Amino acid sequence: MRRTERALAAVLAALSLLAGVAALAAPGPPQLALEGASVSAGEAVVAFGKVDSLVSPVLTREVRVRNLSGAPITVSAIEPTCSCVSAEEATPGKPISPGGSAILRVYIDLTHVPAGPLAKAILVRTGEGYAPLRLSLQCQVDPLIAFSPPRLDFGDLPAGRPAPARLRVTVDRRLVRGDFPALASSASEVWVTPDGPAAPESGSGGARLTRSFTVRIAPGARWGPTTASLALYPKPQDPAPPPESREAIFAQVEKTAYLWTHADAVVYVR
Repeated sequence: MRRTERALAAVLAALSLLAGVAALAAPGPPQLALEGASVSAGEAVVAFGKVDSLVSPVLTREVRVRNLSGAPITVSAIEPTCSCVSAEEATPGKPISPGGSAILRVYIDLTHVPAGPLAKAILVRTGEGYAPLRLSLQCQVDPLIAFSPPRLDFGDLPAGRPAPARLRVTVDRRLVRGDFPALASSASEVWVTPDGPAAPESGSGGARLTRSFTVRIAPGARWGPTTASLALYPKPQDPAPPPESREAIFAQVEKTAYLWTHADAVVYVR
């Protein structure tokens, strides 16, 4: 019995020691809090709402953080989780008194951000032993160019059947100078032809132009799967050098039009 009691006491002592080590290793709660912000999944949300990347390519906001601890603290590091977001102190290195506050400037660079929702975090650290304040910068980027549908899947096709499909491309009018951009295919086995001239999109008040294209598989396409990407060429607002081939067209698109949506045409010819 005594041996059992001694073994039980040893186990309890080991568990107590492990619990103490875990408590020491676990960081304390953040010393900073974002004033006037909602909290979602442990992150303080800075919401910019819907944004137009042509009007505001870089979003900026000043936010105020408050010291929740009972001692002066300083921001030791600011770590963005994406190159598209950043932050800086309005007064770098200045201690924040207990209960006091400081201003952070946060930024979202939309240069390389595609259309749609964006949510990226910034970690604001105040020293060892405490969890960082997590700021979630969120916005909804309005689309400048849209492909409808975004993907064309032709499925299984008998050899020699063209199987045309319709693709509609909508472009913000501010991007278009002169003619509507052409649509290029990365594969010679996938053909693209315009159905007619561009026209204002219905319901946009003339803010967007739309044009329909017919996409078909060449009659002599090789057997097996074929995949191609379709992209606008030239990049809107850029001059159009004379292309030498479809491959040259697409290479130029890949190098310059990183922002524009692509549509994939996938086909299996049996």
